[in-house]
Amino acid sequence: VERSRGLGDVYKRQEEELDSFFSKIDEKELAYRALKKKLKSLTNFSINGRKKKVSDFLFRRGFSWEIIDEVIKDTILED
Repeated sequence: VERSRGLGDVYKRQEEELDSFFSKIDEKELAYRALKKKLKSLTNFSINGRKKKVSDFLFRRGFSWEIIDEVIKDTILED
């Protein structure tokens, strides 16, 4: 009887669990939550200034440019 060595099955199962967990997280919603307080401090800036501040803020927190662009379109341009 031949036995496989290592923890390959354990790692594969953990990877699948992590993938299912992170697929449930809505990155856009997380960006909105992160930005909620920040927007209050940006009222004195022009639209372009707010866009720059928001994009820098979200990028420093690890959000992708795609998500940042969507959030800017939904929040800054609403004003």
